[in-house]
Amino acid sequence: MLGVFYLNEQADSDRRVTIGQDMSTIVALPAGSPFPFAPVGLAFGVTAGSVVPAIANIETENVAGFGSLDFDITSRLTLNLGARYTHETKDIVFNLDGSRSGAFRIGSLDNFRDDRTDNKFTPTAGFTFAINDDVNVYAKYARGFKSGGWNTDFLNVGQIATGFDFDTETVDSYEAGLKGLVLDRRLRFDLAAFYNEFSDFQQFQFVSLGGGTTVLQLRNAAKVESQGIEGSISLQVNENLRLGANAGYVDATFDKFPNGGPSGQDLSGNELPSPDTTAALTIDYGVPVAALGGRIDFFGEYSYRSNYFSGATNDPLYERIGSRNLVNARLGYSN
Repeated sequence: MLGVFYLNEQADSDRRVTIGQDMSTIVALPAGSPFPFAPVGLAFGVTAGSVVPAIANIETENVAGFGSLDFDITSRLTLNLGARYTHETKDIVFNLDGSRSGAFRIGSLDNFRDDRTDNKFTPTAGFTFAINDDVNVYAKYARGFKSGGWNTDFLNVGQIATGFDFDTETVDSYEAGLKGLVLDRRLRFDLAAFYNEFSDFQQFQFVSLGGGTTVLQLRNAAKVESQGIEGSISLQVNENLRLGANAGYVDATFDKFPNGGPSGQDLSGNELPSPDTTAALTIDYGVPVAALGGRIDFFGEYSYRSNYFSGATNDPLYERIGSRNLVNARLGYSN
């Protein structure tokens, strides 16, 4: 199989910050008042209702060619090959009018321009071995990427001067597994183990700009690793009843993340914001009811998710999310 892909995208971001009455009053207080902004004094006050617009226009052009080939080495062993070459360009025009920001000193930019280009070759390779007509094992490798860009939320001149862009993320993925059908094809199963290695992993983090100012931006962690195992099983007990189960375990950490914290602390070894254990049980039962002239269906599900940290700093007080047990059920009638 051979193919080509083309994308041209125009994206606009229009962020407008309005100074409220309370903030305007505090900033305008005389120096020496017991408020953080009081030292700036009356001369630097801002008027309630003042608007600071930050407008970004981003154009993306993506051209790619791709192909895949399955080659039967034997009647049971198949080699799977694929590749994609991508050329992507991004251009940004950013305008910021901080003339009415007063003491906040946001600054102004007129048609600030930047651009970036990615040329990426992303191959795939693997094999599939058929144990029989219904069961096979496989192994595969793939490389992928997520293009970089710019943080276009509300910015000031200081943020732009220190760099508000983020780099392209790449991943090398390895997976091996087993899948098939048994018991007269009534039992479907799959089991897989995987390992992923990310470079320049894109991660939201708090960034200190100095002077007590901290902002949330998308930045790059140097290296992230994730590995785990997952599987599922589905049994068609009879024509009316189907049972299912699935589970997964993943160990995902920032292998290298120097200066990743809001105060520049090293976050290497910290966990990614995702649960390490997930599991679910399902039941799907449906039966025709002649007296009602239709069918009644019931679906039930129990799912579990282990606790995890919502942020990269792994703060046990503010970022720890507890485990969750959830039960869903649905009863329906159709004719």
